[in-house]
Amino acid sequence: MGALPAHLYAQEVPSQQKINLLSELITLALKKMQNENGSFCYIPGSNQYLVGASALVLYALSSSGLPEDDPVIRKGADFLDKAVSTSTYEEGLVLCALGKINPGKYGNLISWQGKDGGWGYGMPITRSDESCSQYAVLGLSAAAEAGLDIPGKVLEDAKKYYLKQQHSNGSWGYVGTEGTLSMTCAGLASLTLLGEKP
Repeated sequence: MGALPAHLYAQEVPSQQKINLLSELITLALKKMQNENGSFCYIPGSNQYLVGASALVLYALSSSGLPEDDPVIRKGADFLDKAVSTSTYEEGLVLCALGKINPGKYGNLISWQGKDGGWGYGMPITRSDESCSQYAVLGLSAAAEAGLDIPGKVLEDAKKYYLKQQHSNGSWGYVGTEGTLSMTCAGLASLTLLGEKP
C-alpha cells in the first residue's frame, strides 16, 4: 500500500477577534435550537440520534466557555442524565459532554467492549470496528479526565485492539479496508488517549 493522499491548501488564518465573534454567533444559534426537554435535534422534528446530537451540542457549548450554571447547559445535562444511550457513538459523546459538566458514571462502554478490545455499535456486539471504538476511547478518556476510575484492563485491551488493526504502512481503515486519512487520525488519536507514544 502506498502513502495516503492528503491535499492541503493554504487558507487565511483568522484573527482571534474573528474566531471569538464566530464562536459567540454559533453559541447563540445552538442555544436557540434546544428543545423544551433539554435535547437538541439532529434532524428538525425527528427524535433520530437525539441522545448523540444533544451530547455533541452540549459538549460544544461547554467547550466554548459557556458556564456550567447556564440554563441551557443545566437543562441539557438533565436531559442526558435521564437519557438511555443505545449505541457506542452516543455513549462516548455523552461521556464527553457530561465529563465537563456532571461526571458520575461511564455507563455501558465497559460492558460493551468486545473480546478483541474494540467496540461495535452497542450490544450485542457482532463485530468491533475502528469508528465505534474511537468514540468509546474518547468517552472513556473524558471520564478518566473527570476523575472516574477506568479499569486498566479495558484500556490495555483497547490499545492492543488498535495496534492489531494498524496496517503495515502505518494507516488504519474501517474494518479491514484500505487505510484512510480519517481512520488513521482516529487510530492515532485513540492510541494517544490510551497512553501510547506515537
